[in-house]
Amino acid sequence: MATYCSRAHNYDNLTSAVEKVLKGKDRREQEAFRKFHSYYNFTARFCNTDSGHEKGGVEGLVGFARRNYMVPIPRAQSLEELNEEILLSCLKYGSGRPSKMDQEFLLHDLCRCGICGSKMRSDYGTRRVDGTRSRHYVCYWHRASPKLREIKGRQKCSLPLIPAELLEWEVFYVELMRQLGIEPEHYEPLLDGKQKWDSKIEGLEKTLGNVKASLRRKEMALRNLDSLLEHEGFEQAAYFQKRNGFLLEVKSLDQKLKVTQKDLEELRQRKSEEAEFSKLMSGTDPFKALTYKIINLPFVDKYRLLRGLVDGPIVVGHSTSNPQVQLDSEDGMMKILDGVEMTIRHNHTLLLELLPE
Repeated sequence: MATYCSRAHNYDNLTSAVEKVLKGKDRREQEAFRKFHSYYNFTARFCNTDSGHEKGGVEGLVGFARRNYMVPIPRAQSLEELNEEILLSCLKYGSGRPSKMDQEFLLHDLCRCGICGSKMRSDYGTRRVDGTRSRHYVCYWHRASPKLREIKGRQKCSLPLIPAELLEWEVFYVELMRQLGIEPEHYEPLLDGKQKWDSKIEGLEKTLGNVKASLRRKEMALRNLDSLLEHEGFEQAAYFQKRNGFLLEVKSLDQKLKVTQKDLEELRQRKSEEAEFSKLMSGTDPFKALTYKIINLPFVDKYRLLRGLVDGPIVVGHSTSNPQVQLDSEDGMMKILDGVEMTIRHNHTLLLELLPE
């Protein structure tokens, strides 16, 4: 079967094809690319640099945004509100595939390292026994490979990995509250109650996950042991001894699973009852009522609130950190969290939307 190739192909200035961009349309092509288009007998045409309008994909996305976000003509109270709505629509569309980071990291793409100025990445740690993974924020040049640092002439950044839960708590529940003008006496009692229940529930959820994982392993070991029945010459005494031992362990784990599930349900119920009581008591104080609403926003609304209020990057760590303090120690971590810097802008439209009444 014959294979045909068009006489001319249009290319962007990809490095695998272009060694150097010369004047106008002239390009010094890579040797391998010259052999490639000579073999298939076609001419390579290259787009102008810094001319996004020449790229079909860009033009297509501009048309998509115009048809989907501008028709019918959108209505908004202000230009700021309109820009925010369009930005959220674009972020939602993304590349057609929602980012898992956006759903699990509250500060995703918002933080910068205060020591070297680089962007901080949202990343996962090793997988736990229960199947979950730890979350943390890390400076790009702390995690970059030695080879990449050598190529770029960079040193490994001294800012350590920061547990996501600690940094998110400091930014959202402490620094944001302070900059919104809410005094500590209005939010600290609510935070103490929330932290108390959340830590207990998280501990029981981890225990429950570990018990489930252990139970699955014992059940799998029991099935593997039963497969010995298909082989000739197995020792029945040893088989029954091991099987009885596994059955006792499975029974014990199953009982522990039921007790842990019951304790977890009771804790969640008590948290819910205390939350309802806090809501009732906060209704008599407008500041406490506002604090209660902010603290209990769902994740997606907390995500929107931060992106609507934070003006510029959230700076984590300082270039003037005391060299005598080990940053990865407990004291060093507390200094990093205490030194988080951020500024917020007024966005009354978003606040009224997320915090009605």
